[in-house]
Amino acid sequence: MLGALDGSMERVHTPNCALLYEEVLLDICLVTDGGMPAGPAFLYSLASLIEAAVIHEITFFDARFLEAPSGVWAMVRDSELVQGLMQNGILRPLPAPEAIDADLESRGIDYSYYTFLSDAVFELRTFSVANPREELGRYRELANILQTTPQVFTDDDLIDPSIDEDSLTDPTLIVLKNAHALRLLGMGFSVRDLLIMGGFNHRALGFSQLANHLQLQLCPAFTAIPHYIGAVTVTNNKTRSLYGKVVEKATEFDEQPRDGARFSRIAIPPLCQIVLSGCKGSGRALLSEILELRHKQRQFRGYITQFERDWRGARTREDERRLLNEFDLALSAEVARHDRPTTRLVYVLWDILKNPLMALPAAGDKLATKGRELRVINRVSGLHDFWAELVSSPLPRRNLELLSATFDMEPDDAVWNAAAELAESTNNVLVGQEGPLIGG
Repeated sequence: MLGALDGSMERVHTPNCALLYEEVLLDICLVTDGGMPAGPAFLYSLASLIEAAVIHEITFFDARFLEAPSGVWAMVRDSELVQGLMQNGILRPLPAPEAIDADLESRGIDYSYYTFLSDAVFELRTFSVANPREELGRYRELANILQTTPQVFTDDDLIDPSIDEDSLTDPTLIVLKNAHALRLLGMGFSVRDLLIMGGFNHRALGFSQLANHLQLQLCPAFTAIPHYIGAVTVTNNKTRSLYGKVVEKATEFDEQPRDGARFSRIAIPPLCQIVLSGCKGSGRALLSEILELRHKQRQFRGYITQFERDWRGARTREDERRLLNEFDLALSAEVARHDRPTTRLVYVLWDILKNPLMALPAAGDKLATKGRELRVINRVSGLHDFWAELVSSPLPRRNLELLSATFDMEPDDAVWNAAAELAESTNNVLVGQEGPLIGG
């Protein structure tokens, strides 16, 4: 099951696919199967997985670790959620290395699977925090680095990785490869800490480059985000930007709770809210709710998949402009149709009754306007249903209720606040935006 699947390289070429860090699955399974309390990393990973499953045709991941006979990766492999997503063809292992290399060579790309692998396993530790007691420290540490020395996320190595194990405590033998690494040593970080951080930079670089070359939307783990952004500028697939436009419009009037406690400063994206609401307090229902939401939104997913196919095949600026205009017009029409109460039948009848002599012209004008709107909206297949799903999703103030009803939550407010600070620091320092990155 974990090897390359027949035709999987062809499936990678399917537009609108994603590449998932395996730590996303680990962060989820540590809670659903391992008994850990649901903390920020779990919430971010769950939202990422749900979005990938609903929006993208296929989500690929590096399945090498799942061959472990025991331990946490065996737990991920045997998870009911992971097994179910794989059996339904939603989650799939990356193609065989030879298939990836042959494909890259055929397109003239000077990159190989083993280049990715050398970066991906440069540091054998994972971005996941398997011990809840270490979660707070990890978030605070990353936020502190982002606020004081963010440049360390922009280089592969902070010190010479070939340094001998016995020399780690001898500062005279340390060769700094990043000028800012010296500041980290002054802040109390050890040489081994710098080696690990450099290894994480390599890992993020490997995933970023592979996703770019295979034209896959990358879904990183929560604590990988600073490394992921610093490694390389990743171009989001067009499908992701279309999805983002709809979500932004649907949630633009949301008021986020600001009491600063219990993850209230961390948003849960609408699709994740919908799944949690459907679980009705049962974590075992995750798989069936994800599958149901994916099935319900198959038309919209099909549209954005075709959009990306057409975008890749566009030959002129006019081709691209036409594609974007069609989507933007449809979204604007759907938003206007939803926000304008006079499009409802009761308002049409009221207008007619006010002036019976104008009954037929009034009805005709309104039906003609509605008909034009529907023609515009229907050019984006599934947009209406997808929009209706989003605007019917729970309000942000219900986030705590949704999560705590389904999973045992991390009880320490400091952990949630530290995660929110990390997200905000990432945006402000590396992205230049305000507001939390996670869940956005």
